Amino acid sequence: MTPLEQIVARLNQRFTDPAKRELLAVIAADATTLAAQALTNSVDVAVEAQHIKAQTANLTAEEAAVASNVIFQGLSETIRQVVLGSLTGN
Repeated sequence: MTPLEQIVARLNQRFTDPAKRELLAVIAADATTLAAQALTNSVDVAVEAQHIKAQTANLTAEEAAVASNVIFQGLSETIRQVVLGSLTGN
C-alpha cells in the first residue's frame, strides 16, 4: 500500500459520507503533491496550498481539523521513513 493509500484508508476510517471521502482523497493527494514540492523547493507550493485551502472550505472546522491531522501524520511518517532509509542506506 502506498503512503497515499494509507492516508486515504485512515481518512475512510474517520469519515463515512461518500462525498466527503471522495473530497478527502483528493485533498490527501494534493497534500502529498504539496509535500513533495516543498521538499524539492518547487515554486508551485503556494498555488497548491491555496488549492487545498479552498477544498477544505467544503468541510466543517472539526472535519478539516481531523483530516489535517490524519494527512499530516501520514506525510510525517512517510518523510521520516524516507529520511531514515537514506541515512541507513535502505
